[in-house]
Amino acid sequence: GEVTLKRWQTFAAIVLPINVAAAGLWVALLSLINIRSRRAEIGIWRAIGFRSRRILTLFLSKAVLIGLVGAVAGIGLGAAMGNLLWDALVGAESDVRVELTSSKTLWLFASVLFATPLLAILATWLPALSAANQDPAVVLREE
Repeated sequence: GEVTLKRWQTFAAIVLPINVAAAGLWVALLSLINIRSRRAEIGIWRAIGFRSRRILTLFLSKAVLIGLVGAVAGIGLGAAMGNLLWDALVGAESDVRVELTSSKTLWLFASVLFATPLLAILATWLPALSAANQDPAVVLREE
């Protein structure tokens, strides 16, 4: 009951920041790989007149979209898996479950829907800024 819940809360308080940092690093690495693989495309965009701001907006918009999709999927899978895991470890008779209609849970979900795209933007910012500011002549000459 109460002791098990406290133990899980302590565990979550330790693991959650580590997971958020790892997710941010993972998104940053994936963004960097994506942007580097599209150097020629970005060079062509710059050569035909796309401004740095527009290229930056394209990559950051993609990050926001991926962040929102990830947040929705994570909320759904996390709630379902949390309830299943809790039932398996503690027992179905426990009254501790993820209640999707409580105001506390809705506030938490809204926070996740805001924070996940924000994390994706922060992780993508430097690779996207680097891509948006590259000289098209240099990039196209390398290709």
